[in-house]
Amino acid sequence: MGTLGNGSTIASHVPVEVTCPAGEEPIGITSGGYHTLVLTDANRVYGFGKRTKGQLGSKWTKGSPKFVTAPERVPLPEDLTVDGIFAGSLFSMAMVSEPAQPGDQEP
Repeated sequence: MGTLGNGSTIASHVPVEVTCPAGEEPIGITSGGYHTLVLTDANRVYGFGKRTKGQLGSKWTKGSPKFVTAPERVPLPEDLTVDGIFAGSLFSMAMVSEPAQPGDQEP
């Protein structure tokens, strides 16, 4: 039901290609119960699959599609660097680092 990320809701028993937005390459991928996240070299996270519990970073409302069938950008603050992505059965997480602030000390 859309968890393959190829824009279709048709099941497949063989691998299918999922494309990132033009100019972006995947550098990380994780999947949960019914959803997948992709981290790209542009420091962006995309998700697809089931989103009824907020797994893809957007609120699902009754009557809207329960599944995202193609990669959709996960809203994150632009000034954060995504260091890693993680998905569980019904949740997703991103490990991020903030930009250095004036006066920050190097460890």
